[in-house]
Amino acid sequence: MRNLLAIVLTIATLLTFTACEGENENELRNETDSTNSTVSYEDVEISEEKASSETTSELTSQEKFNFRWELNGDTITISGEGDLSDHILDDVPRKESIKKAVILDGITAVGDDVFRNWNSLVSVEMSDSVTDIGCSAFDGTPILESESNWEGDALYLNDILLRVREDASFSDFAIKEGTRIIGSCALQEQENLKSITVPDSVTTIGRRAFADCKNLETVTLGASTTTIRLGAFIECESLTNVILPEGLTAIHSEAFKECRALENVTIPESVTFIGSFAFTVGTVKKINISSLEAWCNITFESWTANPLSQGAELCLNGEKVEHLVIPDGIEVIKDHAFFGYKGITSATLSDSVETISYGAFGECSNLASITIPCSVKSIEKFVFDECESLTDITYEGTKAQWEAIKKGVHWDDTTGSYEPGAFNVHCIDGCIKNS
Repeated sequence: MRNLLAIVLTIATLLTFTACEGENENELRNETDSTNSTVSYEDVEISEEKASSETTSELTSQEKFNFRWELNGDTITISGEGDLSDHILDDVPRKESIKKAVILDGITAVGDDVFRNWNSLVSVEMSDSVTDIGCSAFDGTPILESESNWEGDALYLNDILLRVREDASFSDFAIKEGTRIIGSCALQEQENLKSITVPDSVTTIGRRAFADCKNLETVTLGASTTTIRLGAFIECESLTNVILPEGLTAIHSEAFKECRALENVTIPESVTFIGSFAFTVGTVKKINISSLEAWCNITFESWTANPLSQGAELCLNGEKVEHLVIPDGIEVIKDHAFFGYKGITSATLSDSVETISYGAFGECSNLASITIPCSVKSIEKFVFDECESLTDITYEGTKAQWEAIKKGVHWDDTTGSYEPGAFNVHCIDGCIKNS
């Protein structure tokens, strides 16, 4: 028994020794492989040193969202698509030593604080794609603070009127020929300003460009003006006369808000967009147009964008529109086209009309009858909402065709003096009572 135990212990010892030799051999093999590996310990140390160097080195370019900036000495070049906001340049080093900025084609606006307090910036090259400059975009730079850059009371940056002195004493101001943009806030709070003539070279009136000019009475825009931006003439409370040029396409939100003396406005045929509260509620008395087709093509940002909803009278070539006739060629009557217009009593749509859009006749409280052609395929939401006088629709098709028209929710809410059954659709093969 004692001999057998000795044999077992001898075998166990041999097995343990063999296992240890295997482990040592594996460790030796691993060390050899590591030595011959493409990435050695020495390489790792170099890589870490390089990474550390890259982390601490200064950025010379960066891509952020749709933009890229590159720094070359004391010049920064910025490229991209869209409106340039200040956070795009957050990581630019040595802002205090940059003397020149180049803004390439594709950038459409320079935001309020983009170059604010870049205290060495003396020169800016800007593509014509830029159509808006923020109110304080160059505050705290030599561009604004160097007296040599001013032409009397005005500061121009290339073809942009950037700023007019706050204490200017003029009553009539002549903007320089060749100016392309009137920058945001450029002439705001000019209390002595009474009239302004914008040269034909100007395409854009910037945000709040003439805001709070309390004594401004007359504005004549140049032939090339296409855009009046947010609040451009807000709170010009003495403004009585604005001449808007043919070629103007956009009147943005609050453009003439709180211009309480402005009672008559002529909207050119070229206008395709009017923003919310572009005109003050209840003050504009008359809207003059020369084309119903052009009027139906305007995109109103909301019902508050349409001055008709605020009590204005619609005049077509000098005549008040009471019996509305939509001419041939119009396929869509756009959202809020006649929303809230109290002057209309009847309407006839041409057989080219296919869609009556959201709220097109909503709150036309005196609209009593309307003729709808069988070409109409869609009547969208709230089209006749709160048309309390509307009791009869004449539909130039069959009852089956009328039922097949796609109708949005609440398209006929509270019509016909709110009485169930008082709202009738007269088809060529009979009458459908609304219930």
